[in-house]
Amino acid sequence: MKKDVLHRGILVFAMAMLAITWSALAKAGGAAGVQYYGYDWLDGINGISVDTALNDITNMPNTGTSGSRTNMNVVHTIENLNSTACSNARCAVSISAGSNAVWLDICPGRTSNADCTGANSWSNIWNMVNGIAHAANLPAAIYFIDEPFNNSALQSNGQYVAWQYPSYVCTLRQAMAANNLNVPVYTILTTSSATNPADINEIRTQMPVTGCAMPTSSRLDWVGIDDYTWTSADQIYNAYNNVAPAADPQSPKWIIVPPASLTVLPSPPTDAAIKNHIQPYWDVLFAYPNAPVIGVMNFRFDPGVIATSTYPASAALLSFMGNSLTK
Repeated sequence: MKKDVLHRGILVFAMAMLAITWSALAKAGGAAGVQYYGYDWLDGINGISVDTALNDITNMPNTGTSGSRTNMNVVHTIENLNSTACSNARCAVSISAGSNAVWLDICPGRTSNADCTGANSWSNIWNMVNGIAHAANLPAAIYFIDEPFNNSALQSNGQYVAWQYPSYVCTLRQAMAANNLNVPVYTILTTSSATNPADINEIRTQMPVTGCAMPTSSRLDWVGIDDYTWTSADQIYNAYNNVAPAADPQSPKWIIVPPASLTVLPSPPTDAAIKNHIQPYWDVLFAYPNAPVIGVMNFRFDPGVIATSTYPASAALLSFMGNSLTK
């Protein structure tokens, strides 16, 4: 028993020292441009309401931390956008393609571009934007079609249909303008898209005027990359800089996506392994203080990491990230 108490005391002291060190780093700069921090899939676990999920993040019970502030968690329905958890524009709302009718989806269950457009995807975008614009809570941003270039609902015979995604972005922006909804639009790319010149070109370039009449933009405000294998800040910076060059003021700003769920973390998961896996996504903010990082979106809400006594150092890092990057 005495050894147990001593061990917990040492752990709490070590975590406090880490917090002091991280706090000094944060004050030194590197995170100044980051405006948003939160978790994807606040509504992703059956039986856990978004309010309960937010409470788990805010308090991080059983972890020994003080909990975490957030100001942009992702939800996937208008109903959840209307929740208390999303008041004061504290949520992004996701619109998907080809997933299922439970979520906001422009063509539920469709697995090809022809099937998706045949399911009235264009008019569905307009209807969804109208619903978002008239929701009880405005979103902080719209997370529009995850991993679009790898999404079968935008493909023909297994190949992405050129300019299909920017054309949907253009339609989304037209609908937003008609509904006086002015919020950022972003997506997250796969690693393969982040190295594919054709996909990168569609992220960087306004599509031909025949497909998107000026002055409507077919480009994104923000972009992120799904890769949970990075082990250094350099890898993260170089991957993002390849997609959206930091030196180009017209480039989308960056959404960093740390792995925060047991579904994408090392197996078997240990506290040290999880913390080390997340650490580079924090380090990149300080290794490259001029990188155009606008937000951090942890993938994903997982009470198994942030509401348990099993991973105290990992929870401490996530807690400190949230409290350092938000007010």
